[in-house]
Amino acid sequence: MTVEAIRVSPGWLDVREGADAAARSHELAERLRGRLPARDPLVIHDLACGSGAMGRWLAPLLDRPQHWVLHDRDPDLLALADVPDATVETRLSDVTRLGRDGLAGAGLVTASALLDLLTEDAIRRAEEELKKRFGASNLDEPYRPPNPNKGEWPGT
Repeated sequence: MTVEAIRVSPGWLDVREGADAAARSHELAERLRGRLPARDPLVIHDLACGSGAMGRWLAPLLDRPQHWVLHDRDPDLLALADVPDATVETRLSDVTRLGRDGLAGAGLVTASALLDLLTEDAIRRAEEELKKRFGASNLDEPYRPPNPNKGEWPGT
């Protein structure tokens, strides 16, 4: 099966950014903040980042040192990508083909724009992989950190 690449213009992303920010959950961000790994800087991978709008919205809410790894297949969007008050690394990549080390060091993975482009089956497969690697996903239920005292730690 061949999938045609969808090209998104920077102008469209500018138009969407305000509406997307208004639709995001501050409550979820607050719950997330209390459950993130303690290590600093927090490494956050944003898959299909576009110009970095998720980082511009989320970074100030996390209120701690952060390093954002922004993944996108569009070099023009990556050239515009920025997250204020954080260190930023951009990766020109097809996130559907991330290798085993593609998310190395991640304390958080965001993928809101990526979810717009995937089929439901592809989202469920990605969710299962994230659950295996990180022990959680918020697609169906609120995040509950694994309890190692109950044998719930990933890989056990």
